[in-house]
Amino acid sequence: RDEYSNLGVGLLGYALSQKAGQPYESLLRQRILEPLGMADTVVTLTAEGENRLAQGYIGPLALGKVGLVFPMGPWTFADGFQGCGAIKSTVRDMLKYLRANIAAPDGPLGAELARIQEPQYDVEDLDKCKVGLGMFAIEIPGLDDPMYWHNGGTGGYCSFMGFSKKYRVGVVMLCTGACDEALGHEIIKAL
Repeated sequence: RDEYSNLGVGLLGYALSQKAGQPYESLLRQRILEPLGMADTVVTLTAEGENRLAQGYIGPLALGKVGLVFPMGPWTFADGFQGCGAIKSTVRDMLKYLRANIAAPDGPLGAELARIQEPQYDVEDLDKCKVGLGMFAIEIPGLDDPMYWHNGGTGGYCSFMGFSKKYRVGVVMLCTGACDEALGHEIIKAL
């Protein structure tokens, strides 16, 4: 039985950092961020980064026809859990990651990114959804090629990245609050 596990992903990040003998953020920077030129992506925000961070929101809490949202600060993660959601990035950096994924197996980290996209098994509860080593592939109506995607969310923030390798198009959504992933699907189909 398949089930996504933030605990499992956090544990994997911790195990990889222990095997490499360096903190998770250093390993991430060395192996992924620097090769892709993602200088604005971090685990630990500097004072300047904190000033640039958009305010996160939780909600909406429905009260009749009114929906209320509430400010929420970014979550912090203990060392053993950083792999499951501690990364902070910018749209510009995430577009670099998107382009590298679309180009895989060519380009920087091409072989590694192609490997994480390779389907490992089918998800029982989602028709035509395949799981790779960090990337999902799903068939969506109106697109004759699988859409590769991954999403994430922490208190006050949500993200989505999806792309078509065949058409070499994709979308990155970074939201303060909830993301409408169906909108991401529609953008990819329109592109």
